[in-house]
Amino acid sequence: MIETPLSEPLFVLTPTAAVIWQELEQWRSADFLAEALVRDYEVTREQAAADVRDFLAQLEEVRAVNHRETAA
Repeated sequence: MIETPLSEPLFVLTPTAAVIWQELEQWRSADFLAEALVRDYEVTREQAAADVRDFLAQLEEVRAVNHRETAA
């Protein structure tokens, strides 16, 4: 995170974070997001899932995402 002169945070996304962020617009699941990373990058499913969890946790921490309940 980078601080601006006005002390407001500015977020810079890595290429993988940008993929996740773009997919979140469509209310994608964490599993879908991990599969998108596996498809687009040379990464294992396990690493992709961990990266998605970490990034979503960061977004939740700054209240940048909302959760949507899924139907049972």
